[in-house]
Amino acid sequence: DPDRLLLLGAEVGIESVRAVATSLTGEVRASAVASYGASRTAKACIGTLATVLLKLRKQLDENQQILGIGVGLPGGVNEARGVLHFAPNLGWRDVPVGALLADKLQDTALAGVPLFLQNEADVAALGEMEFNPAPASDPLLYVSINQGLGAGVIVGDRLLTGSRGFAGEVGHMVLQINGPRCS
Repeated sequence: DPDRLLLLGAEVGIESVRAVATSLTGEVRASAVASYGASRTAKACIGTLATVLLKLRKQLDENQQILGIGVGLPGGVNEARGVLHFAPNLGWRDVPVGALLADKLQDTALAGVPLFLQNEADVAALGEMEFNPAPASDPLLYVSINQGLGAGVIVGDRLLTGSRGFAGEVGHMVLQINGPRCS
């Protein structure tokens, strides 16, 4: 039954949160979006993320099981610790997103569902590798251009993240010594 087991995915953007519920083969079953409003603190935005995920869960049938929640974040992520090291366009540093989100979801329909956190461009690269109908190239380089510039790099079916989660953050490379600083 392709509709019984689902995954939730969310992207924490600069202005808003977008979330989807998908089948295990990537078909979107429901979606939700919410803007942050005036407050852009990490706690307020993670509260908005939790609200969007719970709204999404309410759109689904009670018999549908959520196997996991994946969250794409705008910056370097320590996946093992659930920490966002630096989100330059939001001004966040060393935010324990995993712990904060788990706390917000405690005593809800999503309590205890496994959380997976990663850089948003890395997540997009994994999605391209997994769900694109064309055979994935190796290596695969996914470039994300929005308010920031990032990339996801996959070599030999492995996502390259680097020791602090900044491997694909090409928007923060020095291009000109003593040149203009990025945000």
